[in-house]
Amino acid sequence: IFFRRGRGGGGEQAKVHPHVANESGLRMQLKEGAGLPQTLLNVHAGCAVFLLAMVLLQKWSVTQLHRIGYKQKSYALTFHRWAGRSILIAMVAMDAAGFLMGPYVAWENFTTFEYLFAAPWLLFFFGIYTFASKKTIRLHRLFGNMLLKACIATPLARLAGSLLQRSEYAKLRNWTDETSYYVGIASVSAFIAIWQVVDIAFVAMSPLNRAANRRRPVVRLKEKRE
Repeated sequence: IFFRRGRGGGGEQAKVHPHVANESGLRMQLKEGAGLPQTLLNVHAGCAVFLLAMVLLQKWSVTQLHRIGYKQKSYALTFHRWAGRSILIAMVAMDAAGFLMGPYVAWENFTTFEYLFAAPWLLFFFGIYTFASKKTIRLHRLFGNMLLKACIATPLARLAGSLLQRSEYAKLRNWTDETSYYVGIASVSAFIAIWQVVDIAFVAMSPLNRAANRRRPVVRLKEKRE
């Protein structure tokens, strides 16, 4: 099996081994004689599923905290803290396993992609941990919401890449699986990024809005006497 490197099918040929993801059908080309280590693959996929489930449970715990109040010994707060620690550990394990599988991939630009993919997760890690430690709840919540968006976007991005690899548009453009993979993932990421910018703007403006409301004079209407 030969895989043409570079967009448009040009360039030198290299003998590679195909790999198709079970959950999305996403195609990748691995180096000759190489296969993704099953242990790393299980850790990477298992942590990703665990991460999504725990982040959703975290959001449930936040609703409970709003309902019962932020008491120091409440079950919701205890769960929130320990779930948060497990999320951070799973995030690091997922990224580490994915990064260690990089050398098996035959795509010449995949190392750059790995750095770009890992960078936001590291930002989420430090943002969530730092602002939780400082009890800056507003910014802690912001980074937590960033993580939730990333957990939702990742499977959608993989599915988009898989669909684009099999699309007529990619065939007409003579795109390789590598190019279709990057374009599909980048498209979903761009949409999520716009959503995130809106959230950041809302968080940035909320203190100004609260300050403006405090300065606004309160007009009380006198009850009319009959």
